[in-house]
Amino acid sequence: MILPFSAELSLARLPWITFAVMLLCLLLFLAQVRSREMTLDAATDYCHKALAYDGGERQDDPVLNPVDECASEIAQIHARPSPEVDIERWYYAKALTAMRWHYQQFLQHYPPNSVDAELLYVPQWWWSLQRIIGSSLAHADTSHILFNLLFFFAFSPAVEILVGSRWRYIAILTFTAVASAWSYSLWAMLNQLFMPTLGLSGVVMGVIGLSAFMMPKARIRTFLFLPPRIIYIPSLYLAIFYIGSDLFDLIGDGMSGGVNLVAHVFGGLSGYLSGWLWLRQRKTEIADELADEIEISAVHREDRQGVHKVHPRAQQRLVT
Repeated sequence: MILPFSAELSLARLPWITFAVMLLCLLLFLAQVRSREMTLDAATDYCHKALAYDGGERQDDPVLNPVDECASEIAQIHARPSPEVDIERWYYAKALTAMRWHYQQFLQHYPPNSVDAELLYVPQWWWSLQRIIGSSLAHADTSHILFNLLFFFAFSPAVEILVGSRWRYIAILTFTAVASAWSYSLWAMLNQLFMPTLGLSGVVMGVIGLSAFMMPKARIRTFLFLPPRIIYIPSLYLAIFYIGSDLFDLIGDGMSGGVNLVAHVFGGLSGYLSGWLWLRQRKTEIADELADEIEISAVHREDRQGVHKVHPRAQQRLVT
């Protein structure tokens, strides 16, 4: 397993857009966690009252607590953008009738609004830019946001500086978010599988794809787990590896693993396409400077003891 964590380039300024996106993701995730806790508390309070007739325990299995089951089920339903539709999809016969009745009773207790329900991207609602952007910044759990932000930080700072314009970079990030969401909507329509999705991974893959266009030879510091050590891999190779492996999994297993591979693949391709469409002149303008910086970084890496004399341009930094 390999884990990229930063580009081997010196930057002229701080990547404020990258930091802003990461901060928004973190703040939104805290709001999601708080919302989930409040919803579960409300559902637990309702279920205690609704199931009080049996003391909150199944007579045939005292270890299994139906209050917890009831609260978990209702909280999950409440976190969906279209709970009535999901009740129809998840439950059958008596269970369908019972859960619909319980959820309607739960709503009469004025539960808190679910942040997840407001942010999840539903394939049928492809026109909602608010959903597209909101779902891109939202995450399912701690490991989800941790890995997305780690991969984002590995590529985004250098790419942001190379793009030059902060507004252009924001536009490209938005473009990759929309492209990955719309590609998933098209896939869902063709396969008749309309599952909500969330996460920054489509945008992350877009940044990885854009890095392959803007700085294909720039090396990314990557942690290799077996044997544990740091290696330096060109961004082009990493882009081919990640986009290619996701495409292979998508063709072989589809979406059975619960990961939105469609957003991954088309997010990565849209990132590369955005560079080809809008940044070819910019790439030409910075080509010599970027090549010098890559060479200087290689010298520093190979000469950590200062044995070789570094070129005077080693003191300069990548500029925009």
